[in-house]
Amino acid sequence: MRKFLLIVLGVALGLSVVTETESAAGRKKKNAIRGCVNKFSGSVRIVKYPRQCRWWETYFNLNMQGLQGSAGPQGPVGPQGPERPQGPEGPPGPAGLQGPQGPQGEPGHLYLADQICLDGTFVIGFDENGDILCSAAESDVGADCPDKLVRDADLHNCDLSGLDLRNADLSEADLRNADLSEADLRNADLAAADLTAADLSGADLSGAKLNNAILNGAILTDANLTEADLCGAVLTSADVGGVIWDLSVCPDCYPACNHLGGSCGEM
Repeated sequence: MRKFLLIVLGVALGLSVVTETESAAGRKKKNAIRGCVNKFSGSVRIVKYPRQCRWWETYFNLNMQGLQGSAGPQGPVGPQGPERPQGPEGPPGPAGLQGPQGPQGEPGHLYLADQICLDGTFVIGFDENGDILCSAAESDVGADCPDKLVRDADLHNCDLSGLDLRNADLSEADLRNADLSEADLRNADLAAADLTAADLSGADLSGAKLNNAILNGAILTDANLTEADLCGAVLTSADVGGVIWDLSVCPDCYPACNHLGGSCGEM
């Protein structure tokens, strides 16, 4: 029995030997073997408390659990877990601060289907071919006259002299006594407009539509009516001196070239 205890003691001491006094904190440790070793004979006896050892004995405390081993190799990566449903949408964040105002861009042009209105004009409609019609966005036509020149506008007594009114739709407009001298009215639509006593002297009306327009007493001196359509127009007492009638259509709906002198003014 003594030999067996010595062997156990030798192995245990090789692993972990802790000596302590009766007041040591380890005396109450669980899972430990406590005993006394004879200093002279080496005999061992198991005790419960250090105070049970005699003066010729040394108290020992052996851990029943061995030292921690080294870390093992890393295991393989586990399978991917199931996909979870998407969580609810979070609340919107606070509005950001307004950025500084950018620099002013270069003046642009209005393009529509590869067509363009010139600077200072705007789209007012389309002709029978689907092309855009442009007119001046604003005009200095007097305090009592509208700023925009559109179809069926009331423009009587207005000063429109020298304005760029190319392609403008002024059909059925009231232009009585209006000043349109030197105005650019190329391809403008003046069909059924009332131009009674209007001043159109020096105006460029080439390609303009004047069919069924009322031009009684109008001043057309030196106006250009090349290719203008005056079919159904009324020119009673109109001043047509110096008018260019090339390829224009007269009030009787016949070309000017069919009349004496190639002029609608001889009718």
